[in-house]
Amino acid sequence: MPAVAINMWQGVKAIDLSLIRMGRAFHFSRSSILRKLVVPQVIPFLLAALRYALGLAWKIATVVELIGLSSGVGYQLGYWFGLFNMTQVLAWTLMFTIVLLLIEFVILKPTEHWLTRWRPSMQN
Repeated sequence: MPAVAINMWQGVKAIDLSLIRMGRAFHFSRSSILRKLVVPQVIPFLLAALRYALGLAWKIATVVELIGLSSGVGYQLGYWFGLFNMTQVLAWTLMFTIVLLLIEFVILKPTEHWLTRWRPSMQN
């Protein structure tokens, strides 16, 4: 949680106050300033914090399963490791990695693209 909070704090500190002043000069309402100026500047920091928290949560869940449960990826890793079957350990690790990559490229990347569609895209 501290790393996520620090990332969000840095995002709030990075808000361009000149845009807020410009919004006030053009008589934007508070909700318009928040929705159109503040939130778009904080979204990249929020997405980075989300990615970090997701990876950390998966690691913690796996360790908890490894230590105290009788099902799940962590349990399977511990079980096969205990039997010295490294093929199964690597297979479960690969499955774990594939699931995280699917979450990244099927859910997070399209969401990020949609939330930051206002930004100019980089051409290769």
